[in-house]
Amino acid sequence: MAFCDVIRFGNPPNFGFGAGGKENVIWHSWHNTTDNVAELSTVDFSVIQSRTISASPEGIGGNTTVVWHADHWYGTSEPTRLLKLNPADLSIIATGRSPSVFAYCIGGDTNTIWHDNYGSALVYELSEGDFSVIRSATSPGAYPHGIGGDIGVIWHCDIGLDFIYELSVVDFSVIRSAASPDATPTDIGGDVNTIWHQGDAYFYELDTGKYPSYIWCSDEVGEETELHYIDANGDERAIEGTTTGQTGIAGHLWVEGTYLHYIDSAGAERRQEGTAEGATGKIAGHLWIEATKLRYIDASGNERYIEGVLV
Repeated sequence: MAFCDVIRFGNPPNFGFGAGGKENVIWHSWHNTTDNVAELSTVDFSVIQSRTISASPEGIGGNTTVVWHADHWYGTSEPTRLLKLNPADLSIIATGRSPSVFAYCIGGDTNTIWHDNYGSALVYELSEGDFSVIRSATSPGAYPHGIGGDIGVIWHCDIGLDFIYELSVVDFSVIRSAASPDATPTDIGGDVNTIWHQGDAYFYELDTGKYPSYIWCSDEVGEETELHYIDANGDERAIEGTTTGQTGIAGHLWVEGTYLHYIDSAGAERRQEGTAEGATGKIAGHLWIEATKLRYIDASGNERYIEGVLV
C-alpha cells in the first residue's frame, strides 16, 4: 500500500470532527452537546469511554499518558481554549489559550504539541507546560485543519485542498503529500506507524507508507529510553543506549567519538558504540540505514553499525 491509502473506515457515533492518538489508542471528538470527547476502540472504532468536555469540540490528539484537545465556539472573539486531559477518565488537568481565535486542531504526545491555525495559515509547536508558542511556520495550504503525530512525525491535513501531508519536525516543510480519501478532511493524528483521519463522511485508518530511514525517539510506555528506526525490510527496530548523565532536547541525534548519541523522549542523553565495519577515511557524522543495520561514520572517519532489536 502507498501513503494515505485507506486500510479501513467506519462511522463512530455522532458527527465526527477530531481524530488523534497512536497505534494503540484513538482519541475522537464530535460536535454534540453531550459526551463529545471519547476514546475509541482500535479494533472496530466503538466507544470505550466518553465525556462532556467542550462547548464546541474541535481537534484532539495525544497518547496513552496525555490527551490534548481544542475547544472553540464559533462566532466568539476569544482565542481557542486548549485543554490537557487525563486519558484515564478524560477529566481536565489544565487549560490555556491558543495563539489564535481560529486555531482549531491539536495533536502530539507527552513532550510535544503540534497545533494549526485555520485563520492565518500557520502551524505551531507549543509548550506542553503552558501552551505558549515555541515556533511556527506557514502551512502548506491556505486552510490548515488537522494536525497530529508525535515527537518523530507530523501528520497534517488541509480542508480547502483536501490534502494530507507529512511535515518535517525540524522546520515544518513538506516531506510528502497525498489526496485525502474524504472530500472534507477535518482532523488527523497518529504516530510513525499509524494514521487516524476524520472526514465529513467517515473515520479512517490510513497507511503511513513507511519506508526505510525513519529514525525517532519513542515515547511509548516502556520505550521512553529507546531510539527506533525502520530497516530496509520495513521492520521497526529499537536501540537502547546507556545514559551519559547529560540532558537535552528530545530527538537530537549525533556522532561523538566512536559513539552514536541521542536524546531520548524523557530528555536524557544516551549513547551506544557501534561495531567497526566497512569504509575508513570518510566524513564524520553520516548516518544511514542498510539492510537491518543503522550505520554511521564516527569522528575518526570509520564506518560503524548498530543492529537494533525487532519491535
